[in-house]
Amino acid sequence: MNSLAHKGVVTQLRYGSHEPELVVDDLLASAEDLTLVGLQARAKDGLVRVTIKRSLNLDCSDGEWSLSHLDLEMIRLVRDCSSCGLEVNWTASCLSNEAVRQLVHLPPVASVEDYKSEPDALSFWTENYRYGLYYWRKGPGFIYLRDSRKSDKSTILVLNDAETLGCFNICHTISRTDVAVQRWPEGFYQLDRECAFLSSGLYSLSTAAQMVFWPVPYSAL
Repeated sequence: MNSLAHKGVVTQLRYGSHEPELVVDDLLASAEDLTLVGLQARAKDGLVRVTIKRSLNLDCSDGEWSLSHLDLEMIRLVRDCSSCGLEVNWTASCLSNEAVRQLVHLPPVASVEDYKSEPDALSFWTENYRYGLYYWRKGPGFIYLRDSRKSDKSTILVLNDAETLGCFNICHTISRTDVAVQRWPEGFYQLDRECAFLSSGLYSLSTAAQMVFWPVPYSAL
C-alpha cells in the first residue's frame, strides 16, 4: 500500500487482486493530481476505482443546495471520474429527488445514511443513470453541450460566443457566482436557465462531464 499526499490531498493507492483503487480522504481546490488530466493519466496507468470517504449532503428538496466549496470539489471529482470511465464509490448523508434529477448523469452514490432522505431517490438514480446523459465536447471555437437528464427530451446547446464560452469555462472548474455574473451576465443567465450549473452559496459548478472516454451509448450521441 502506497501513501500519497499532494497539496492537501490525503489518499491511499490500494492494489487488490486485480484492480487498483484510489481512496480520497480529503480534497482541496488546489489539488492538481485529481484534475481531469491527472485522472486520465492514472487511468492509463491502471487506476480503475476512486473511493470518496467524505459523505455529502445531497438535499435540494427546497430548491436550494447547502454545499460547501469542498463539497462542490468532491462533486467535480465524481464528474471527472465519470469522464474518464472510472468507477466511483461515494455516499450521501441525505438525498432528495430534486438532487437526483440534477445529478442523475453522474454515477449514483453507493448508500444514503439519513433516514429522512426521500425513499425512492436512490433507486431512481440507480435505475436511470447511464454514461453520456449530460456531457460536452469541444470543437474549434465552440462547445457542444447535450443534456438528456430529462427522460422525455434532450437539449442541445452550441456555445460559440464569448459570453457563454467564458462563463461555461470558468464554472467548469468552480467559480464564485458573483464573479461569473459580473464578467458574463448574459452568458450566466442563459446557461442557468438551462440548468447548466449547480449553484450553492457563493459558488457555481457545471456538472456536465467532458466526453473523453469511448465508446458511449448510441442514445447519448
